[in-house]
Amino acid sequence: MEQADLTNWLQVPLEYWSGGISVLLFLLLAVIELALGRDSLQSSPASRFVTNFGLYFTGVAIGLAVPLTIAGAAAWADDNDFGVFQSLEAPGWIVVAVALLLRTFAGYWLHRAFHRVPLLWRFHRVHHSDVAVDVSLGLRHHPLELVPAILVFAGLAALLGLQPWQALLVELVMAAAAYWEHLAIRLPGRVRLALEKWIVIPETHRLHHSAHRPQTDSNFSSLTIVWDRLFGTFRPSSEAIARIGLGEDDDRIANHLGQQLLLPFRSYSETGSPGLGRLPS
Repeated sequence: MEQADLTNWLQVPLEYWSGGISVLLFLLLAVIELALGRDSLQSSPASRFVTNFGLYFTGVAIGLAVPLTIAGAAAWADDNDFGVFQSLEAPGWIVVAVALLLRTFAGYWLHRAFHRVPLLWRFHRVHHSDVAVDVSLGLRHHPLELVPAILVFAGLAALLGLQPWQALLVELVMAAAAYWEHLAIRLPGRVRLALEKWIVIPETHRLHHSAHRPQTDSNFSSLTIVWDRLFGTFRPSSEAIARIGLGEDDDRIANHLGQQLLLPFRSYSETGSPGLGRLPS
């Protein structure tokens, strides 16, 4: 395959890639979870999987209709010589490493904003309303939660001047991290303690899905835990978790796809609570 053909092939919108490669990543980690995990995939009701997968595929469908994509923003930067790495020559692996570090940094602060800003919390609340944590939860996001995420991460790709394949690789790594972090597995003690110093492990992220507000407002990072440690939002995986989700009011509709799609647009008087007992403060 010639270089021009390869470049054009790699500029296919990111959503097409994530729709295929993310499924393969998901299936691989689902098999690992079934073999090693807490059997949540086996014990959850079918309605839960309909909701989680339904939200994912609704998001994919909407994403295909959105003209702005992360890979598209990188292609624009590449075509117009825009961005840091369009004027600063560096080996490809260094560009990807820097981009991945900054992507996790931007993701950390965007995640905090989703918890802090009431409008953003309305959409992010759908992710937290699940009453179990397993790999399928990595798929569970309200489709409109994609809008600020695409704006932030597409802007970052353009500012850095990434080539489309570099932006694609970074997003694939982050997708794999999201699935890994939601696995219902328990790592051996020494392995857990060693990894927890640097990366986000399933037990660490599980705390983030606790119904206890101080735990929910912690461990915002994805892939690397260093941002939580640096900015004071880290909590160790050794903490006990009383329950997962947002509370009884949300539990009643947690496994209803239609209710979850409408949830951000309903008043809190209709749903019983804003989740976790109050609005983000």
